[in-house]
Amino acid sequence: MTLASFLLPLSPGMTDTKTLLIVETDPEVVARVTAHFAELGYAVDHAPDALEALIRINFAPPQAVLMGLTTPRLGGVDAIRLLRRRHPGLAIVLNDFGRLTTRTDDSGDDRGSEAWRTLDRLVEIAVAKRGAVAPLEEPLPDPAPARPRILVVDDVGDVRDLLRDVLEAEGYAVAVAEDAAAAISLVASFKPQAVLLDIAMPGLSGIGALRHLRARDPQIGVIMVTGNEHESTARQTLALGAFDYVRKPIDFDYLRRSIQTLLALRSLAATAAASTATV
Repeated sequence: MTLASFLLPLSPGMTDTKTLLIVETDPEVVARVTAHFAELGYAVDHAPDALEALIRINFAPPQAVLMGLTTPRLGGVDAIRLLRRRHPGLAIVLNDFGRLTTRTDDSGDDRGSEAWRTLDRLVEIAVAKRGAVAPLEEPLPDPAPARPRILVVDDVGDVRDLLRDVLEAEGYAVAVAEDAAAAISLVASFKPQAVLLDIAMPGLSGIGALRHLRARDPQIGVIMVTGNEHESTARQTLALGAFDYVRKPIDFDYLRRSIQTLLALRSLAATAAASTATV
């Protein structure tokens, strides 16, 4: 199978603008496909993987998603399952980008190949028949909705203060701990949805704290914080259940995306668990 479309029923169209989200990691493929559909009048956005696509769809749902058969962090089929749980009516076109060739005729038009023509038709059908995806209908919020809770664990006071200030400015409720022992005692009362955990700390190390936290709650989301000298150790923590790691000095754009993805997945897991419980 070289091309397949997963066209799922949607609500009636909400806009005349044709919007398309491309999910692909190869920058050359992204540039080629984006230019192709932009010439056809689509407003095109891009996500490098399915988790980033989930975040973008939550904020600005497209009319259709064009996704490679294989994507990083999640494969194509697993990505479809993830997106369908959150947006059951999303129109997804699954494509083998490797079959698309460029400049196949004398005119220099890359739409000369059958693979491109087929892809054009699939995307056109997805957009024309499915319309725009309405954002998820959520229950009316409480007058003061609870903010997501993040626990910051670092033995360096300046780092703790900086992370707290940045995360509070992002709208999170933040608690801080100066070592692993204080963090473990805080978890029970603060009940964080995410933990930023320094690897190199006196006493119980970040790795020891990670093992303890995961043993207490296998679903807890932990993002390790590390200096360059401990990056190989940070990579090893992924096998121990850490969700991700960030290096110092911290890239706050990357950290922001990682936290958003972690929280989105926790929400999906909670929704799935609640649905299972009611069956």
